[in-house]
Amino acid sequence: MHNIIIYQLEECKDNDKVICNRHDRKQILEICSQLSDGYIKESSIKSIFRLGVRSDKVRPVIVKFYDKRNRNIVRENLKKIKGLSSSLRCIGVNYDLNKKQREKRKELVIEAKKLQADSNGGIPVSGKENSYKYEL
Repeated sequence: MHNIIIYQLEECKDNDKVICNRHDRKQILEICSQLSDGYIKESSIKSIFRLGVRSDKVRPVIVKFYDKRNRNIVRENLKKIKGLSSSLRCIGVNYDLNKKQREKRKELVIEAKKLQADSNGGIPVSGKENSYKYEL
């Protein structure tokens, strides 16, 4: 899968799906274009759609790319989000993971937190048993 999920992207208030889809596409293209310095074009994006049923909460957006490289370019350049317009700065971007991948990631986070707690806030140094690096 070559997808990302974008959270907190302002949703169109119009009831017309076509207008809202155009609104979302325009915002996504602006984000992708600026994060990739113009490398990602409209032709790089396979589809864009919102998850869930419309409600008071802002629904996440799935962006499907034709190429994994484009997805990675967006993720690698997230530090440039601060340069986006003010309405787009508050977004969150993550890989679209399947259920098995999400469960594995959750296990790894729990394990990392346990290791950090056991080391009094230190970060384990790979390859060295009982060795920890402490942040000052």
